[in-house]
Amino acid sequence: MSCRLRDLAISSAACGYGFTLLSSKTSDVTKVWGMGLNKDSQIGFHRSRRDRTKGYEYILEPSPVPLPLDKPQSTRVLQVSCGRAHSLILTDNEGVFSIGNNSYGQCARKIVEGEIYSESQLIHRVNRFESRVVQVECGQDHSLFRTEQGEVYSCGWGADGQTGLGHYNVSSKPMKLSGDLAGVNVVQVATYGDSCLAVSSEGNVYGWGNSEYLQFASITDLAQVNVPRLLPFQNVGKVKQVVCGGTSCALLNG
Repeated sequence: MSCRLRDLAISSAACGYGFTLLSSKTSDVTKVWGMGLNKDSQIGFHRSRRDRTKGYEYILEPSPVPLPLDKPQSTRVLQVSCGRAHSLILTDNEGVFSIGNNSYGQCARKIVEGEIYSESQLIHRVNRFESRVVQVECGQDHSLFRTEQGEVYSCGWGADGQTGLGHYNVSSKPMKLSGDLAGVNVVQVATYGDSCLAVSSEGNVYGWGNSEYLQFASITDLAQVNVPRLLPFQNVGKVKQVVCGGTSCALLNG
């Protein structure tokens, strides 16, 4: 690991498709570092030393990812999350930032036809929520946001129902999920690939998105579920945490 990170407490880490983000709750101006594949600027713009007008498409060691913070010394980065080619960065009092590929609206901003993502310096601040966001999760090409009120929002690619918005289209504006999640206090969300899970304060589990590998076989034989559904389990008890894999899901009870 690069020597400049040895004295920092890394509080969040995430891996995308060939790249990694790290963050610290430090008061220093630099709070996020990235390394790996950067062809869609998913770990920010890193200026070339040979040509200052160009950026690197590969980062070989942890390198600072600058954020357009209003109060950099008092703002803390709480979490990072990575998708196929986009990233989300959650702060304590300046909201959520998105970077990288936005072909399907996964960065929660308007889709621009023909947009060039390579060597992009665009960092988008996401401000479309009724209350403060406390968790962010990137799927392959979609994004989930959980608020302090226990609501879940989503945007991005929806061909497998992974946005949970009741359709299979793309959505560039984060929208609140309903279905079986209506009125439910969600305490955790998880996604990977195109499948999504949520845990309620009562310990129930909800799922939506891709079910090609029977992830949601307890409720349907269909390969896609486009709205959150309560997943019935027997003799499991209260669920505390869930995770999604590319072809499977798992839960922790207690």
